[in-house]
Amino acid sequence: GRLVLATDLRLAPSALDERTSAETLARWGDEGLDGLLLDATNALVTDEPVSEATVESTLAEEVRRVGGTVVAVSFASHLGRFRQLALAAHAAGRVIVPVGRGLVESLDVQGRLGGLRLPPGLVRPARELARLPRNQVVVAATGAQGEPGSAFSRLAVDLLPGLRLRREDVVLHAARVIPGNERRLAQLFDHCVRCGARVVTAAEA
Repeated sequence: GRLVLATDLRLAPSALDERTSAETLARWGDEGLDGLLLDATNALVTDEPVSEATVESTLAEEVRRVGGTVVAVSFASHLGRFRQLALAAHAAGRVIVPVGRGLVESLDVQGRLGGLRLPPGLVRPARELARLPRNQVVVAATGAQGEPGSAFSRLAVDLLPGLRLRREDVVLHAARVIPGNERRLAQLFDHCVRCGARVVTAAEA
């Protein structure tokens, strides 16, 4: 038999202009398949995805109007989202600090492959976080699904060194919630609100 084993398919271009080859999928189908095993967290989503250009402009607007620290939460592997956030930080006169081992490792690999074409000095290490002015920082944190021990789960409960949420800070949840994680994320959002921060999810922007 002929079997295709795949992870997510991306039929719309990503923030880094990546996409799954529709021609390859069609060729496999024309050649004849007995089965497709596909892992897609968005299988139950019927709405058209928002374009990456819309996401980019929305993130830039949200970052521009924040008075305190911006904490943007996304997937460690989503370097296109990180680049959008970094450019939003640059446009607002801020720097961006990646927090979370997976994100730092992904950026290191990307740097060896050619980098994300970001302005020099824009990306700062987490060790500088405590010394940077709060209103000049965007923190890009991993843990978009509220994973225990992730950067976001620690930040929400004041366990992340160098940063405690305060009034005027904003948490941007820049990822879709995977079904099953709603309650855990709601608890983390509640912690952020109790600290005085405003939480922005896909429901708001």
